[in-house]
Amino acid sequence: MAKKNSGTPKLRISRHFLADRRFNPDAAIRVTGVENINLQDWHRRGLIPEPRAVVGRGHRRRYSVLDLAHIYIMRTLGDAGVPLGPAFRLAMSGARRIEEYIFRQGATRNADELEQLPDCFAVLFRMDDKWQQKWFGPGGDPVPDGGIQRFMRLLNVEVATVLDISTITMLFFLRVLDELGLKG
Repeated sequence: MAKKNSGTPKLRISRHFLADRRFNPDAAIRVTGVENINLQDWHRRGLIPEPRAVVGRGHRRRYSVLDLAHIYIMRTLGDAGVPLGPAFRLAMSGARRIEEYIFRQGATRNADELEQLPDCFAVLFRMDDKWQQKWFGPGGDPVPDGGIQRFMRLLNVEVATVLDISTITMLFFLRVLDELGLKG
């Protein structure tokens, strides 16, 4: 999985790497920045995927990179004040979008290539008292003329949170690399 090249660790991003359940709960907390109490509460409420094949006492949770991406997005949205229900729905689609985004762009040789991914945005907005999400960039609609702000003004959006998926993906993978001991 990892190799040295000119003194810089390299990580090959593969579907197996994204799905392998290698992270224990303590590592999940370090990578995602979520508080343990929130992690436990979200599990209890069913807001994050159950990372155990067998549920019950004595069966420790092991998280995949995609599980951690889901938790990371949930925490990011929670920090922005987004209610748990809409945050859950965006995190569910967001973790898979990150996977599709990486593979669609061919950034699978090593994690350094993530810096070169094109812009991708998720907009979570409330309009007429209903939360909705819209994706712009690869795998979504093109960014409209006048930008995302104009899109929101034209729809009379009441409240919105814009996630820069490109930046979130890069920051998230830097944390994963650090946890794996592949970043200085």
